[in-house]
Amino acid sequence: MEHPTIAISVIVPVYNAEITVRRCIDSILAQSFVDFELILINDGSTDSSSSILEKYASIDSRIKVFHKKNGGVSSARNMGIYNAQGEYIVFCDSDDWIAPDLLKVLNENSKYDVALTSYVILPSNIVRNYPEQKYLDLQDIGQCLHTHIYTGFSMPWAKLFKRSIIIRNGLYFDEKIFTGEDTLWVNQYLQKVRSVKLLSFEGYYYNRDNNNLSRKGITEDLFVYTINLLLPSYSMLEEAFQTDLTEWKLNVQMYFFHRYVIELSKHSIPYICNKLKVYHQSPLVRSMFYDDKYVLKGLRLCVFNFMMKQRLYFLLSFYVKSQKRYL
Repeated sequence: MEHPTIAISVIVPVYNAEITVRRCIDSILAQSFVDFELILINDGSTDSSSSILEKYASIDSRIKVFHKKNGGVSSARNMGIYNAQGEYIVFCDSDDWIAPDLLKVLNENSKYDVALTSYVILPSNIVRNYPEQKYLDLQDIGQCLHTHIYTGFSMPWAKLFKRSIIIRNGLYFDEKIFTGEDTLWVNQYLQKVRSVKLLSFEGYYYNRDNNNLSRKGITEDLFVYTINLLLPSYSMLEEAFQTDLTEWKLNVQMYFFHRYVIELSKHSIPYICNKLKVYHQSPLVRSMFYDDKYVLKGLRLCVFNFMMKQRLYFLLSFYVKSQKRYL
């Protein structure tokens, strides 16, 4: 791999983001740290996003625009990685934006294998703030992951990654899945790190308002495929850093199974009943139904798990048809 001549590559996947992408790009161009390139991936947008990106590229030489057929955020991020020339990589979503000193602060902590800044969740203005702390051995990193893996490491943004680790280990986003792909990628990257830095600096603004994926169902094939990748990725982290991630594995089971249940609700009562019987015995999710410590949050989930434990599949099938969603 050739020696990078640019410090940071900022990768932004863009799909039909004409309303928000200017704010995102402007926040990146306004950085106090200037040694970066901005890679904009137009993922087959059908609105005016393409022309917006080209206009920005014409006025700032640090911007590189790539156009591709729509293939999803994973393929867009992968194209960004393929074309990045920076020593470090930062991801930003097109409906989010960053604080003026984000790249400066991240670059100052570039000696760590991964550096994570605090962030603000919009529109609720909830601040996810981390203590200023470094983790330099396996046991410390394990404790960090046990405490922060869900709130801090389930997404690729608000972080500085080393491109050398990414390229050396062939770490690319799985283009077969469209939900959970970011968590899977970060988990795979974390398996290779030997130092972590948490930063109290609030550097990223995450627009949760546009994130409605949890309301959508997923097919059984996608559910099984995704779970069979995500659960082992958590187990590998547990083994590498001698930590306990049981809570997050259960929550992953819950989240993706109920995304599947949303899709399942479209079918007939007998079909739903049969599938519920199958998954009550399935090692993929069975432990979730009997957990009373981590995932029993909310009346609907409590009712659902109670009926599964009691094997009231027929009654639960009507409940599934009436509720449509559970999260």
